[in-house]
Amino acid sequence: FGQIVQCDFLVGTNLKTKIMTESFELTNEDNRTGLFDIQLLDMFLKEQNAFTAKCGQLIVDKKFKLLSLYLSLLVKSKKFRNHNEDLLNDDGFCKDGGIQVQDLTLHFGSMEEYRELLKLALDNASLSDQPSQPKKRKITEFFDKEPSKKLTKYEMTEKNFQEELQDDVGVEKFHSDAYE
Repeated sequence: FGQIVQCDFLVGTNLKTKIMTESFELTNEDNRTGLFDIQLLDMFLKEQNAFTAKCGQLIVDKKFKLLSLYLSLLVKSKKFRNHNEDLLNDDGFCKDGGIQVQDLTLHFGSMEEYRELLKLALDNASLSDQPSQPKKRKITEFFDKEPSKKLTKYEMTEKNFQEELQDDVGVEKFHSDAYE
């Protein structure tokens, strides 16, 4: 999917089941979007640190929209990869539009809480100056060095028979124990 540059919170209803769904709409740097079900978020917050605890508290308080605003600002703030000094201030706010402080207060957040979350993110994130790129691998790494010898039908039958004889819970052992 690529690097996430925007996070929005969406609420909708599944037309087939009539069940309300809550999800994050994630936008990457190529402007492609994808939905992420809010129920799966716990899997990403397993590591116990102050940042994930703060995110967890926002989830418990059902402040999903506020969390999406905070995360959208975090990735654009200073010391993060998406920061552009010409367009953004140090906190990640766009100088000419976009998310504003009023948006945070509208969803019961504050600049103090955001700056605390930003500090926690910086303290607990593993920072990298290099964009992550997959390791290039030779195709031969996917295969065994020596091709295994193809067994004949007789050899395969004999091998399976010997494995069955050695298996402690196999059919052969079960039947032989029944006659003893």
